[in-house]
Amino acid sequence: GAATTFAFVATPDGAALRHFVRVGVRSLLVGLAFLVGAAGVWPTAGDAARVGRRLVAAGFVLFGAQQLHYFGITTARVLGWGVPGYVPLMGIADLILQWTIGLGMVMCLLEEERFSAMRAARRAEHLAYHDALTGLPNRRLLRDHLELALAQARRTGGRVAVVFLDLDRFKVINDSLGHGVGDRLLDAVGDRIRHAVRAGDTLARIGGDEFTLLLPAVADPDDAGAVARKVVEAVRAPFTVDGHELFVTASAGISVAPDDGADADTLLKHADVAMYRAKEAGSDSFAFFAPEMNARAAERLALESALRRALPAGQLRLLFQPVFSVETGRPVAAEALLRWAHPERGVLAPDAFLGVAEATGLIVPIGAWVLREACACARRLRAAGAPELAVLVNLSARQLAEAGLVEEVRAVLVDEATPPHLLELEITESLAMREPLAAEAALRGLRALGVRISVDDFGTGYSSFGYLRRFPVDTLKIDRSFVRDVDTDEGGAAIAAAIIAMGQRLGLRVVAEGVEREGQLAFLRAQRCDAAQGFHLGRPVPAEALEAMLRGACAGEVAVAGD
Repeated sequence: GAATTFAFVATPDGAALRHFVRVGVRSLLVGLAFLVGAAGVWPTAGDAARVGRRLVAAGFVLFGAQQLHYFGITTARVLGWGVPGYVPLMGIADLILQWTIGLGMVMCLLEEERFSAMRAARRAEHLAYHDALTGLPNRRLLRDHLELALAQARRTGGRVAVVFLDLDRFKVINDSLGHGVGDRLLDAVGDRIRHAVRAGDTLARIGGDEFTLLLPAVADPDDAGAVARKVVEAVRAPFTVDGHELFVTASAGISVAPDDGADADTLLKHADVAMYRAKEAGSDSFAFFAPEMNARAAERLALESALRRALPAGQLRLLFQPVFSVETGRPVAAEALLRWAHPERGVLAPDAFLGVAEATGLIVPIGAWVLREACACARRLRAAGAPELAVLVNLSARQLAEAGLVEEVRAVLVDEATPPHLLELEITESLAMREPLAAEAALRGLRALGVRISVDDFGTGYSSFGYLRRFPVDTLKIDRSFVRDVDTDEGGAAIAAAIIAMGQRLGLRVVAEGVEREGQLAFLRAQRCDAAQGFHLGRPVPAEALEAMLRGACAGEVAVAGD
């Protein structure tokens, strides 16, 4: 600036206008640009500690003001006014301002590096104590808060409650719609629970679909129950994620200090135990911890450990209960029933261990084993002279949700040389209705293989004939509770008759379960029910006994196996 001004001073008056345009206008534009730049780098309230930014901003303001001063000098010269005597000294001011701006920029770079390191440290500290997906406190921060709450409660004689929450059926959604939808659902669940609890409570996500709620001050255990009820009801309302309307429920377990434990580990363990009790009671509810639950939890853990060894140890067995034609009395199918030859507790029925298998995911390899063994039995039955006897295999919720179910069934059919129409896969009403879209897709894939589909225990769930028409169903099995009194109660007989008639109108084969008396069989025969199953007709037997029975039937020795 000063050098050009000196040149301007020495310029004859005739060239003043040209120098004004070349020097003065340039100084005006440069000055305005630096003032605008100063506004952009001017430190905000959060940048109070940034000395370099303040230095750069001040340098920009002064340098911009100096350039505007040059513009004023050139304008004055064009108007014929004199040039101030200090103009030659302004070159020194130029150097000082440029050095100041440069120093400020170097300081800015150093400060930005330091603040970036500080931000990274704060981020790392936040991630160490918070869940990356939901932003909620994690297990580590929860323990810190719980320890503080317990210490405060010991000083004041107050109570602290822990509520352990687990989402029901979350894995079905995660497997059927993908982990992306599952993650966004977890985030939405965490947000909804957070708004349902008190400001002083701590909600943490401790992994998977498990959340823990710390209530640092409760006057009475019933207060914790009220909070748990509110949370369970909040989760029950539908969620909309990526255009999907999703329904999930939560099971909650509650432990209260000092009654249920005086330290963090004990309280968390007992709340977890109580949560499993709530699940066993039917889910979508909460339960308080009780001392006897510890023994039940230990028994469950022992059962789970033994079940993990059962399949490789060859402890699982299949029995087959025949299904008979009501009209001819001859066997038309055989249902595979799982048994566990426990080394200490003897032979266990599925009710004793399938809940554990479902909860731990062991049901998937166990179900695959059942499917393969049943198809191998079907192959042997054909060799025994029963070429058209189908085998019935129950599917679990986990199996139905598995993405590779159709390919697994296809491979088993090929390996065991089993015609697809001789395999009938059974699902329950409630299982099909949990996720009707996913269930329909899986069942249609199985039906495309030529496999038959059966709805088991019909009448105990939703009993929606609309869904029966929508699903690719071949067989309807009437639950034994509707067959029990058909020969003694008119109301029960009317319900069973209506189900049989409606099923047949829909083009379905109808099978009655739980036939234990001749009067029940006579009623089913009068209603033209297709098939029946029960102890009156045939008890579950090992595969070898079933083969022998079929050989006898084919030879004309027996037609029906009675009691």
